[in-house]
Amino acid sequence: MVGRRSLIHICSASGLRAVVGVVSLSLAFVVGSGSIAGAETRNVRIMLDWIIQGTHAPYFVAQDRGYFKSEGVTVDTIDAGKGATNVAVSVAGGAYHFGWVDLPTMIKFNAQNPATPCSPSMSASTRRRWR
Repeated sequence: MVGRRSLIHICSASGLRAVVGVVSLSLAFVVGSGSIAGAETRNVRIMLDWIIQGTHAPYFVAQDRGYFKSEGVTVDTIDAGKGATNVAVSVAGGAYHFGWVDLPTMIKFNAQNPATPCSPSMSASTRRRWR
């Protein structure tokens, strides 16, 4: 069983910097492209794919430790989602800036909604490769 301290250590060592970097880089791209109203906007809303689980820990650890703030990003909310399709609709509709959507759902959403496509910011596999 992984304890709380181990989980925080695992998150900070493996994926935490990637999460903060992707949100910061993505925000810089979005602000630079003018998609968010006002170039000074640094507040973001994030929607996860489902109920809060261990896989979502890096987002909460980054917020708790101030990693988002140190990159100039204020995370207003990190909300649980109601399925990846709902997340894609919420992000494409502008209710959220970032969302956790699996790749097949995003591909299907983009095929059905070419006027408001979602773009992947990060793709990572959580499966361990055994040799």
